[in-house]
Amino acid sequence: LDLTANIAGAVRAQLAEAHAFARSELQGPCSRVQRFGMDWREAAYAAARTAAQPHAFAGLSEDMERMRSMQEDLAKCRVHRVVGSIVLDARALRDGLVPVTERALGTMKQALGARPGAGG
Repeated sequence: LDLTANIAGAVRAQLAEAHAFARSELQGPCSRVQRFGMDWREAAYAAARTAAQPHAFAGLSEDMERMRSMQEDLAKCRVHRVVGSIVLDARALRDGLVPVTERALGTMKQALGARPGAGG
């Protein structure tokens, strides 16, 4: 019984450490990109940014910088971690979120090329 209790205690400690790792290393950047992806409306963004009014492009560079920042955050995520007998592998999570930023950045680049006076 003591051995079982010791094993249970070790596993609880490992689970707590794995949970702490996931919260500190993954939750921030991944949830930020996930929330953005849920709210992102590509057609509405493209329509607003390709409108004839010059002010429609005022925030385009800021939007593109935000996407690059999200891409950098995802690239920096430590997606593999061994905690005792527990192996955390969050590559699928990260790899599933990368297209969100790539599609948004592509739409922003298209809007940049479509703005009035652009050479495209």
